Amino acid sequence: MGEEIFAKLEALARWTQLKYMAPRRTTEIVEPGRIRFHPQDAREWVLKEYQKRLKKLRIA
Repeated sequence: MGEEIFAKLEALARWTQLKYMAPRRTTEIVEPGRIRFHPQDAREWVLKEYQKRLKKLRIA
């Protein structure tokens, strides 16, 4: 029962936020469970840089 209430509250909060943001949105990607504020996916270069730094520190 508690989960149902939180799911409905989250849906309401999401709807409210999207309505508020609508006139201000630019390149953000908003999907259920994910919001990306930058149009370029940085995961690949971030992971490469992370691995490089781990190697430099001799952790990986």
